Amino acid sequence: MPQLDGDVFIPPDAIEDAMHGDHVLAKIQRRAGGGFGAQRAEGRIIRILDRAHPNIVGLFRYGPHGNTVLPYDARIQHEVEIPRGRS
Repeated sequence: MPQLDGDVFIPPDAIEDAMHGDHVLAKIQRRAGGGFGAQRAEGRIIRILDRAHPNIVGLFRYGPHGNTVLPYDARIQHEVEIPRGRS
């Protein structure tokens, strides 16, 4: 987009299920002023186009309402839910 400078910032509450390195489709929601006329963009992830890492290594947890994996990679900041029948 014209007059946008740098990457699009995605706040934690707008990441959805995306993980570090994924290719995503994002919608720009806001522009913040930068110096000398340049603007930074803030957005929200709409869809994941391609996963950077198809496998996740972590601690597998059994639960009464479903199973989860707590990733060992600190860049993945949420537990991953395992759909029923897939664990």
